[in-house]
Order: sequence, then C-alpha cells, then structure tokens
Amino acid sequence: MVVGEQLLTLAHESLGQTPKRILVTGATGFVGSRVAQVLVEAGHDVTITGRSKYRIRSGGKWRKADLTSKEEVFEICEGQQIVIHSGALTSPWGSLETHRRVNVAGTQNVLDACRKFDVDRLVHVSSTAIFFQFRDRDRVTDRTEFPREFCCPYAQSKAESEKLVSDAMAAGLNAYIVRARAVFGPGDNALLPRLIAASKAGRLRQIGNGENLCDLTYIDNLVAGLILAARPTAPNGVCTITNEDPVRLWDVLKNVLLETTGKFPTKKVPYWLALRAAHWAELKHRVLRTPGEPPITRYGVGLLAKQQTFVSEAAKRDLRYQPLVPLKEGIRRTVSDLRRRHESPDANQASVEVSFFSTGYVEFKRNIAERGASGDLTRFHATVALIKHPIHGLTLFDTGYSKDFFEATARMPYRLYRMATKVVTHEQWSIENWLKRAGIEPDDIRRIIISHFHADHIGALRRFPNAELIASQKAWQFAKIRKGFGAVKRGILPDLIPPDCDQRLHTINEMHDPGLGPIAKCKDLFNDGSVRLFDLDGHADGQMGALLNLDGSQCFLLADTFWSRTEIQARRAPTFAYRMIADNYKAALASRKSIFEIHETDPEIEFVCAHCPEFAREQRFDALLEQVRE
Repeated sequence: MVVGEQLLTLAHESLGQTPKRILVTGATGFVGSRVAQVLVEAGHDVTITGRSKYRIRSGGKWRKADLTSKEEVFEICEGQQIVIHSGALTSPWGSLETHRRVNVAGTQNVLDACRKFDVDRLVHVSSTAIFFQFRDRDRVTDRTEFPREFCCPYAQSKAESEKLVSDAMAAGLNAYIVRARAVFGPGDNALLPRLIAASKAGRLRQIGNGENLCDLTYIDNLVAGLILAARPTAPNGVCTITNEDPVRLWDVLKNVLLETTGKFPTKKVPYWLALRAAHWAELKHRVLRTPGEPPITRYGVGLLAKQQTFVSEAAKRDLRYQPLVPLKEGIRRTVSDLRRRHESPDANQASVEVSFFSTGYVEFKRNIAERGASGDLTRFHATVALIKHPIHGLTLFDTGYSKDFFEATARMPYRLYRMATKVVTHEQWSIENWLKRAGIEPDDIRRIIISHFHADHIGALRRFPNAELIASQKAWQFAKIRKGFGAVKRGILPDLIPPDCDQRLHTINEMHDPGLGPIAKCKDLFNDGSVRLFDLDGHADGQMGALLNLDGSQCFLLADTFWSRTEIQARRAPTFAYRMIADNYKAALASRKSIFEIHETDPEIEFVCAHCPEFAREQRFDALLEQVRE
C-alpha cells in the first residue's frame, strides 16, 4: 500500500524533518503496520514489535518482545523518543483474565518504561468498543462516561488500560489516547474480509432493518490522527478518530460485497433472533472448549445491527485533525484492493528452489495408510524439504527423524511411541548430515517451518539452535502443554522440542493473504508469493502446508494431510488408522476436500505428501539412504 503525499507531508509537519526514534507496538497488526510504514517512509528511525515478525507488512527494525514481560518492554523502550502503543489482544472472545494480561498489564509495562526512560511522548491506541451497549447510541462524545458493565472482555480491558494512561497523564506523563472506530482500508484483515468470507460461504444475513447509521474510519485517517497525537508539544488528552461521515452500514456492505463477490445476502434475520443464535453459539463453544472464536458472537451481532455515531471536539481542538481521505474514496480504494487481492493473488510472484531428503522411515502394510491399496509391506519415509530463496536464504520445511528420537523415547511412557512405530533411522540420515554433505552448515539455515509437532516432523529440531522457528499458534498451543500419555497419544515427544522454542518461535495465528481455490486465505511468508503457508488443520491441530512457487511450476507441501499422492488422484477416503490418529477428523476431512478441489482445478501443481511411497521412489530415497549408510 503506497503512502500518499498527504500523509508524508503531515508526518513531516507534525514530527519535524529531523528523524525521531519511534517505537510502534502491535506493528504486525493492521493499524500498527500502517503507522510504522508511514513513519519509516517519512525518514524516522522506527522500531517495530508484535507477535511475529512473519506478520509484518511494513519497514522498520524488528524487535521481538512480549508486552506482558516488563523486562522485554523496558528493553525495546530504552532510547525511544516516541512510543505508539497499538499492541493489544483484540478478539471479542476470550476470558477477561487473558485480555487483562495483555491489554492492561501490558499497557502498565509500557507506561512504566516511558517514565523510566523519559520518553517524550506516548500515544495509546484505544477503541470505541468501550462504549458499546447493545443499543443505539448517537453522538457519543470524548467525555461520555464509561458504562457500568461492558459488552465483552476486550472492551472492559481497553477501558481499564485507558484508566491507567489517564492516571499517568494526571501524574505528569506526556501522552494522548486515541480511540479507533471501525477501521477499514487496503490491508484490512478483520472487518471487511471476514464479512466477505461469510458472504461467500453463504453464512451472512442482514441483521435488523438495515437502517442503522455507523461511523467508519479509513485507515489513513486514523494514522493521521495518531501521528498528530505523537507531537510532543500537543496537549494531553483523549479523542475519537472517525471519517466524520456517518453512513448506513448495510448500504456500505452491500456496495462492497457486490463489487467483490457479485452478490449480497437477501435474507434478513431479526436482531433478537440473531442475538439468541449468537448466545447459543457462544455457550456451545464454551462448554465444548472449542479453540478459536465462535462462528458468531453477540458482540459481532450487535455491531452489525445497532447505530453507533461519535463526535470528537478534542480531535479538532487538540490535534487539529480533519479527515484526509473522504469516506467514498476510502471505500473505492478498499474495494479496488480487495478485488486485486482476490482476483490476481499470483501476480508478480518470486520463485524459490526446493530439494528433498529422507531422514528415515517406518514400515507397515500399504492398506493401513491408503484405502483400497494392497497389503504389501511398504516404507513410509519422513521427508524434509530444503527451500532456497534468492533473498531470504535457506529454509527447512520440517526436520524429519534423527537419532534424537531414540533419546526422546528412552523412558516410559514415551517408549510406547517407539514400540508402536518401529522407526528406522541412522545418524548419517539426519537432515543435519544431508546438509553438511551439500556444503551447508546448520547455522546456514535461517528458519524452519514446522508443519506440526509430531515426532517424525521435528526429530532434528534441537540440531538447529540458531534457526528461527515458524508454526501456527494453534499447533504450538496444542503441543507445548502435552506431557506423558497425553503427548504419546497425540504423536508428541516433549524432549524433541527445544527448551527455548517459545523464545525462537514466530507463531502465525491468522491467515491474511488471498488463498487458493477453496482455501480462502494463506500467509505469504516473504510477501512475494514465493512461499505461501496454508491452514491444513485436522491430522494435527494447527497443521500447515506450504505452496512453493518454483521457476515455471508450483509445489504444494501437504505434510500429513494425505499419506500418499494416489489418495489425492483417486479421491480416496481416509483409512481407519488415519481417522484414529487425527486430532480433529472433521477438520481433516475439510482439508482433504480442499486439496481434492485444488487438484481438480489446478492439476499442474505437484503435491508432496511427507510420507508418500511414490514420491520416495521418484526421489530414489531407498538407494540414497543405503549409499550414505555405507
């Protein structure tokens, strides 16, 4: 997304021509990344932090930091002149305790650091969610009191964090609070993309009569407000930034959906019925302890049905704010970006090279892994992919087996895993030694993509102590708590996970980029189309695959979505063994169905399953293993 002259001029006028040292927290999110991008292009020395550097979409110096760690927050704040604190847990779902830990305690850490290091100015990004009460509200002002009860834990935690900043300002801290309201624009990964996905899936209904007015905020207008608030000479205070142009929400949604999907939901649902459905969805989600968010929440229903408009005198008085981009133009730019992303996601892609290695195998009858196959004893190799990027260097997709497997299964109950699988491997077969024979040292590997945490995919992880690790947040949250019989049952050996995994790991919790066929979204790892990560949940919680753009072809690394390529070609159902091993069989079926559809529409894509016997034969894995063992 290009930074316009208006924003750059405003940044120069507000903060001066002399580069400032500026920290932006939450810079992997929609708002934070855009703020960072503008400040970098304006010539400032910008430090950015967030949940994972592989979610970054802006320039700046990356520093990994956990907002809940006072020590880490102090490290990134030291030496900064301005801090823009946009980091937060923004989900409408989750416990109050979890939201407080990030949004309240994290903000307190930022405040303490700003005081300790005499930061010239703090800008705290808040939200108008603090005022939402499941009823129509018009012309909410900067001085409107907080409600006695909040609509969700997120709103309550943001109100509590505001109170901390207000108290700090009263005690002498130079700071300003900016409340964001329904932010949209190119790069948005929450507001409009979620509604578009729901519409495409046939799940979206108009809630209520569609007459509710709503204030929206184009992203560059919010960024302008934040930069104006960052002026150290501006007064302390609080304001709300909007486009100052309330519109009928459903009229806007209709326009966007028709432009991007060609259809708009004709079915309408009364507000009371939608709210009741959301209540039951939340209850079911809570009782079953289902990960992630419910498909519908009361907060989401309320936002789509109730009128919410705001008036901010402080934005004009304190910051001299006025919208840079009119609402109509902001919507036009957003629709154009959404159409571009969804209609031509493969444009201008870079390419990578890929090599494959076997690190060992297990043997069992073919029909255990593939329905309708023979009962012949078959080797299922543990395949590792080495990806070479022209700029970002060497990346491994999984690490396969190593002799570390036997150390990790030396004691009970983990020895049961060894007894059940009968792994065959050799020190010379480890990926570390394959790489050395190719003239590559372990430290040459910059990062390892972990498809999932099963032992046959992370068996050599400890042998790469300096590599960055990438996995889905869901996979890591599932794996890191597994111990004893519970771990063995799920294919996890805790001793294979490096003790510093939490510090080295970059987690991906949401796919933002245009996907492929029925898989609507992906994570474009290097933002150049060369390596795109896809959610292939089911066989293991949070399992990811990777679509590689090669020179003139594409290769899709499927991990354990299938155990052989012929399953895809023949559209075969999983075996009983596959079903018993799967963490989430329903999700596994959905992932397999998506691959079936992609194979049908894009037959030129090469699908690589981690244990496919046909692929092993093509790669001559058996012969190569014998050669190096000798």
